[in-house]
Formats: sequence, structure tokens, C-alpha cells
Amino acid sequence: MSIKSTYPTMINNVVIFSADSWSVDSKVIETEFTTEAGTDTSIVQRYGKTTISAKYTASAKWLKTFAEFSKLASLTVKYYDPELEGYAEKNMRLRNFKHTLIPGSDSINESMGLYTVSFDLIEF
Repeated sequence: MSIKSTYPTMINNVVIFSADSWSVDSKVIETEFTTEAGTDTSIVQRYGKTTISAKYTASAKWLKTFAEFSKLASLTVKYYDPELEGYAEKNMRLRNFKHTLIPGSDSINESMGLYTVSFDLIEF
């Protein structure tokens, strides 16, 4: 059994097909400063703030679905996390939404063309 069939990616409980690329970045949010003695000090506000960069080859129907997600203030995103060995569920926003028609695909009547769709999901 594959990870994708056991743990499909979901955005607002909509099962999303496999991405062409899916890159997860986890950041530490901290304030750094130098003390009077010249040593570096940091105050960590948060560990593990997640940003996901995703890219899909999508039909016009899926492009519309992703575009609708991009207009929402908040999304619930569930995806397989190998560190957890299961689902991670995050409250995120979708930003940097882009789409490009794949040349020659507009002649496909069933889908009204194929598109390269990319966006970032940023955890609150």
C-alpha cells in the first residue's frame, strides 16, 4: 500500500491528486541580537513553522479549485509527514498562486487545456 493511498493530501477535506513537486520547509522563528559583551543571543518564538511549495499539472477544473482555495483566508491542510509517520494537520494560507497554460493543451476538449499550477502553503 502506498503512502498516497493511505495518506492522501487534503485541503479543506478535498482529496488532492499527487503533486509534480511538493517541498516542505520548516523554519525556526527567532530574534537574534548581539549582547554588550559581543556574544550572539537568540530568543526563539517558534519552532517548525511550515511552508510548502507545490507544483501540479492540472486540468482547468482543478485550476479552478486551487484558485478558489487561494481566495480563502484560511485552509486546513493534511499531508503525510515522515517525522510523524502519519498525518500532519496545519492551519495555512495559500499564497503566490500562479498558473500557465501548457502549450498545445488547449485543444483537449475534455479539460479545456492543461495548466502548470504552483503555489505556497504557509502555516499561520
